[in-house]
Amino acid sequence: MPSSDPDPRVVARDRGLRRVARATGWTAAGGVAATALAAVVLSQTPATATATSSSPTPTTATPAPTTTAPRTGSGAGLSAPTTAPQASHSSRSHTTSGAS
Repeated sequence: MPSSDPDPRVVARDRGLRRVARATGWTAAGGVAATALAAVVLSQTPATATATSSSPTPTTATPAPTTTAPRTGSGAGLSAPTTAPQASHSSRSHTTSGAS
């Protein structure tokens, strides 16, 4: 027949498990509270920068500058090739992937 006094090791183990469970609960609650606090603080910051002057200044559209390629030699610019490029050596691409 088992004795009525529990083993002191069992009592200590159960007490430790209760402490760990309580600490885990407080840690989870603290994490939720910290997350909520961070969300409130970060939601108060402005999403965009604001202008420093109180009245908007009108802007005028300026056309983009046009550039021309420098002409060299006989004064001709770039021209299209006379024939389309062809595959060299074989029809297999020079690039390979890791797949088989």
